[in-house]
Amino acid sequence: MMQGPHTTQEGTPFLRLVEARDNELVLPIDTDSDRRRERNHEVMKAVGIELVDVEEGDSLFQRVKLPVGWKKVVGDLTAYSHIVDSEGRKRVEIILYQAGSSEQKIFMYLCCRFGRSFDHDRFCNTNECVTHVTDGGQVIYTTEPVVADKHKGNMHMTIKEANAAASAWLNEHYPKWLEPDAYWD
Repeated sequence: MMQGPHTTQEGTPFLRLVEARDNELVLPIDTDSDRRRERNHEVMKAVGIELVDVEEGDSLFQRVKLPVGWKKVVGDLTAYSHIVDSEGRKRVEIILYQAGSSEQKIFMYLCCRFGRSFDHDRFCNTNECVTHVTDGGQVIYTTEPVVADKHKGNMHMTIKEANAAASAWLNEHYPKWLEPDAYWD
């Protein structure tokens, strides 16, 4: 979900301004299109987030009720926050872009349980391309290493190959891995 430009109250970044209360929280509204906003509400509902109402006097924010045990966690950076479920698993990421400027935007993403992550450190140290499949940040599978020769221009092809192998593994074991409401329970 993406939120268009807006200003914060008294210059306080939005992510630090709003705290959960009685399992309610204020989140940005996607104003780009009615269709995408409708889809975002369907997805939020599918993961258990209930729309309560739109913030009074501000059509850019909506009050939602989180499932029992879920909470907002402020990240290390002022511009980053996320919502975790009752088991501490990240379910929603919220990023404040260009905080305090007239170009400020809020981006909100629903997280999938499984993901893939290219291992840049291994590539830099060994010239091997591998991609890890993760479950909540924990590596559950690693692709076979493919050696990249940076000087022959095939580095990007081997990165794509490693990512494709991880996607193929996920498609075989968790075919709905790209759906944010799949495999959580």
